Amino acid sequence: MVGSTLLGAFECVLAAWAVSRDLIGESITPALLAATTGKNAATHALLWTPLTVAASVVLYAVKATRSGVRPCVTPLFIFVAGGVVLSIDLEIAHRASVPYMLGAWATAALAAAAAFLFGRWFGRRRPTLARNLSRGVLIVGSVAFGLLVWIFAGSPLFNPAGWRPTDTRMIYKRSTGMNVLWIVLDTTRADRMSLYGYERPTTPFLTEFAKESLVCDRAIANGMWTVPSHAAMFTGMSAREHGTGHRNLHLDDAFETVADELSRRGYETAAFSNNPLVSPRTNLLQGFDEWRILYHHRQLQQFSLGYLCERMGWTPPLPWLDGDYGASLTNSMIETWLNRPRARPHFLFVNYMEAHLPYRVPRRYRAMFMTPQQVARSYELRRKAFGNCVHRLDRDFNITGGDFVGESDREVLRRQYDAAIRYLDDRARELIGMYESRGLLDNTLVVLAGDHGEYLGTHDMWGHRFLAYQDLAHVPMLVRDPRDPVAARIATPTQLSDLYATVLNAALPEAPDHARADSVDLLATRAPRDAGAKPQPADRIAICECNGPAPVTMKSFATITDPVVLHRTSPQIAAVGGRYKLMLSADGQRELYDL
Repeated sequence: MVGSTLLGAFECVLAAWAVSRDLIGESITPALLAATTGKNAATHALLWTPLTVAASVVLYAVKATRSGVRPCVTPLFIFVAGGVVLSIDLEIAHRASVPYMLGAWATAALAAAAAFLFGRWFGRRRPTLARNLSRGVLIVGSVAFGLLVWIFAGSPLFNPAGWRPTDTRMIYKRSTGMNVLWIVLDTTRADRMSLYGYERPTTPFLTEFAKESLVCDRAIANGMWTVPSHAAMFTGMSAREHGTGHRNLHLDDAFETVADELSRRGYETAAFSNNPLVSPRTNLLQGFDEWRILYHHRQLQQFSLGYLCERMGWTPPLPWLDGDYGASLTNSMIETWLNRPRARPHFLFVNYMEAHLPYRVPRRYRAMFMTPQQVARSYELRRKAFGNCVHRLDRDFNITGGDFVGESDREVLRRQYDAAIRYLDDRARELIGMYESRGLLDNTLVVLAGDHGEYLGTHDMWGHRFLAYQDLAHVPMLVRDPRDPVAARIATPTQLSDLYATVLNAALPEAPDHARADSVDLLATRAPRDAGAKPQPADRIAICECNGPAPVTMKSFATITDPVVLHRTSPQIAAVGGRYKLMLSADGQRELYDL
């Protein structure tokens, strides 16, 4: 236990040092640091304790004396565990070259030798003190181990799939303004949600929630990936107007965002983002008073044995090794944030990433859509089957071809994507339930949207790096207005940028109309309740843009001669109007689709 605690603390300190370099305006909480150390220590103890016991038995079997065993087991543990842990940690840090690996095992050997020599010398010179010191270290180490594991067991890290918020029934004093809860389900396709008619039950909660919401049936993402889409939502501008993209990741301060306006009007603003690109580094969070970039806090949890399970394609029996992309930790932190007393209205923005590669979702959700054999295979596809699936699918599949992924494996990945959406549906239910249990939902505008979709083998592509087909462009979008929570659907094209005017006009009714060329107030299009007609805004053309891959990605196409593959590097603009979609590419190609 003592050695496992030290190993867990060592790895946690290394991860905390790496993560702290990426944090801007936030810090790692002591509770999360302790829980992570407890998780690492518990996992190390489950592996190394039986191995250490077995080594001790072997030493006794060869008739080693009791006094001779003590200085031998500990050095052996230091050498084996230290070498394994350091080697895997180097691979996690992308430093797994031969010199680094040799250095790791040499370090472990030197540490083991030092422990052996010190133990022999100290045991002979100060035998009584050595025994007392050993007992003291054992007691302190055991207490520390128990305390850390206890903290870990009470955190969402212990069982991400099973974590649930406290059943809090409290009524908050109604604020003078309307609260805003804005949820982005990153990388979600509308056509993979039962809310939009998909045959698998991926969104039972959102389907029910839609009975009180305005649902956009033909919502179009302004951009095909994170930064331009979020910038469009937050500013109400087209991707071309706000100018963010692969060559400009920073949203200009001159553009006013929803958070800017609400903060200026007295709102408390906070963001919890699992996407590292929705962060201060891209300036997408300008106007927010505080934020948590959960992606970095989740990186704190990376450690050697968890990574080893992925490398082996092992289906983990331990709940904490079968995690998510951060949704459970996100909701845990939001619960703490919501429990603060506040007199002002608030704007809370949340980004979940489970539907993004590698579709990290707990086993029980995979089992909803897969056979047991497919579930087992899904864990092998993470790193064992063909290497890092994120790199292979997001890059190699689209450039050199996807022959390395058979049709059966593609189906497993599609079903895993469905499982991720089903998991997010439960987490959205959980988050909205927190508002309801606190009496906040009746005074909260709820917005839920996807920022872009995902190719799942269609057009011979995977991920969302290239072009602007409907697989990427068609996203979910719904709005629940607490002043009039009735079901309605908009069948004409809408855009993510419409959320800018929709949110500000609802939250700030006394302010001037925030509608602009690329941002229509969706709630203003609703027919009167007694009219019995579906809301149908005037026919419009929705625009989506793909500004081409990043320069570093373009280098990978240097040796490609296939015109179909080369076409993927072309910037593209698409217009959706009526039943048609027109796509214009910079390489001169034109495509017209009947939707």
